[in-house]
Amino acid sequence: MMSPSSFKIRLILLGALLILLSAPLAAKAEVRSFKAWKANQTEDARAALQRLQIDSSIENAASLEKSQRTSGSTRSDRRLEQARLNVEIAQELTTNDYFLLYLKTFRSKEALLEAARKLTPDEMGDLMIAYQKQLSTEPSDPSPTPGSSPASQRAVPSSP
Repeated sequence: MMSPSSFKIRLILLGALLILLSAPLAAKAEVRSFKAWKANQTEDARAALQRLQIDSSIENAASLEKSQRTSGSTRSDRRLEQARLNVEIAQELTTNDYFLLYLKTFRSKEALLEAARKLTPDEMGDLMIAYQKQLSTEPSDPSPTPGSSPASQRAVPSSP
């Protein structure tokens, strides 16, 4: 019989092995377009809402039989309202959300190039505007940023 600590160690090692084995698969995963990602997020949110609506109607029918509404049903109402809100949020996802939430999971340049190829010119414009706004809201830092040229960091002499 295995001791509890030995079992935990084996379980941790198995988890680490699964992560290592799945890493190459994740790197090869196809990058979805913004439209496909947004449609998937919306579909998932709607499916969760439908499941909660079904559960809620079953709970309501059961509580009607008992002739009382319990605090559990108010918890159910809150979950249902949150699911409705999640659908609304999913429908309003932007290319900036796509970049921040979805593309951050891809680390290879190839995956990001694939994502860029799948963006429409309009989506690319939206992403560039969001990036531009982000740059303008960041506090100014006189230190050079990676990838910036030394010429762009030089002060322009004022004319007399």
